[in-house]
Amino acid sequence: MREPILRKIQAAVRVGTYEVTVPHFQEELIEDDLTLADAETAILRGRINRTYSADPRGTRYRIVGPATDGRLVAVVVRIKPTGIPLLITVYVEAAEGA
Repeated sequence: MREPILRKIQAAVRVGTYEVTVPHFQEELIEDDLTLADAETAILRGRINRTYSADPRGTRYRIVGPATDGRLVAVVVRIKPTGIPLLITVYVEAAEGA
C-alpha cells in the first residue's frame, strides 16, 4: 500500500508539483544544514518507513533516504485534498547509538 503513495510523491518531486510548509519546512532545512535538493533526493531515493494515520488533517508519511551528501534524512509528507504532496518537515536522522 505504501509503494503507490511513494511513487505519487516521487513523481510530484520530479516535476516540482509539491508544496512545503512555510516557514516551518524552510526553517528545518536551515537548522539541519540541508538544502531543498537534499530533501528531494531523500524522497527520490528513499522509502516510507512510517505512516501516521491518527492526524485529523490527513495521513502523514515519513520518508527516509540519503541526502545529496549521503546523510540519512527524514521528510514527513502529507497528500493534500487536492492531491498535491505537502512537505511538512525535514531533519537529519540521528546516528545509531547517538
